[in-house]
Amino acid sequence: MKDKKNLLLVIVVAVAVSIMIIAVVVLVKGLGDSGKEEETTTKEMTIEDYYQLYVDYLEQKDYAKALDNGYIYLDMCEDKALYNEMCSMIADVYVQFGNYEAAYSLLKDNTDEEFYNTYCKDKVNLEDYLGVYADKEDEEYFYLGKYPQSGYTMEELPEYIAGANFNEDGYAKIYGVEYLKIEDMVYVYEPVRWWKIGEEDGNICLLSECIIDTRSFNQIFGSATWDNSDLREWLNGEFYNSCFDENDKAIIFEHYTPISDNYYHGFFAGEETNDYVSLVPAADLTNGKYVFEGHREDAVIALRQAKGTDYAVANGLRVFDNNCGRWWTATAADVDNLYTVVITELGYVLIESGGEVNNKNDVGVRPFIKISNEDSNATNQE
Repeated sequence: MKDKKNLLLVIVVAVAVSIMIIAVVVLVKGLGDSGKEEETTTKEMTIEDYYQLYVDYLEQKDYAKALDNGYIYLDMCEDKALYNEMCSMIADVYVQFGNYEAAYSLLKDNTDEEFYNTYCKDKVNLEDYLGVYADKEDEEYFYLGKYPQSGYTMEELPEYIAGANFNEDGYAKIYGVEYLKIEDMVYVYEPVRWWKIGEEDGNICLLSECIIDTRSFNQIFGSATWDNSDLREWLNGEFYNSCFDENDKAIIFEHYTPISDNYYHGFFAGEETNDYVSLVPAADLTNGKYVFEGHREDAVIALRQAKGTDYAVANGLRVFDNNCGRWWTATAADVDNLYTVVITELGYVLIESGGEVNNKNDVGVRPFIKISNEDSNATNQE
């Protein structure tokens, strides 16, 4: 028994000694690594280092980190020719992802006129993409205006954005790209993608591809039709002025929106209007005059489904399992005008059961506009 106790004591002591040795080794190694880390972090980076990091990250297709180092390079660069060349390389990245306005702003605002003209002549004529321009891969889609859309956490953003100075409204413009910061999220102003749903009187009819924002049809519960709704006022005021610049507005036509026609319950409501931005009447989304006409019912259902942007979801859009949300039409759903017809997440027209109450705040907006067919023909068709 005594021998067993002695053996146990020896084992305990041996284990304790081993633990102490391991602890010392770990501590020494940790101090060594700490010294190395400190040595690495205190090493002063040169402009050449940032250029190499830009190139390396670009090869790895880590575009956020590439741009991060590219912009640090621009801040440090004093050589005009090298500065212009880096601007050109960054513009190439924007062009690759279809953000022509950002490439235009970057080169136009930060390089001389001769360099800008050379870029447009030898690479991409960026002025072809000012105003409205066609999607290169799908002729049914156009780009016009810009609005906050994709959202990122601060941890997902490169340092040149995360560390930027946003104004009191959360807005910042950094090297030609605009951002909106709301709490711990940053949303990028991106060109709005519009779906060509038809032509009328020689003009192209465009509906936003996505649900781009979330608003009540009317802020206060009560009788409201399209002509006197808060949503109409917002679309033709704040939205119109924030999404489109003066060049954009020059090609957007004021169009006619008819009196609300509830074809299912058989009544009309409100007054006709003329709008620069509107909603599509429910009748035109069923068997009307646009792409929905002549389609089988299941095809029409699929066409009406729409996903919401990150910004729309952040503003309260309720999305379902298919990541789609509900969106307003310009049609009253009941004779008291307390409800409005919406398109559901599955693409159905919610008209039989009475639509959604006007002041509901989780329904999205898909704006409708008309542009000149002549202007659209002059845009890039690569």
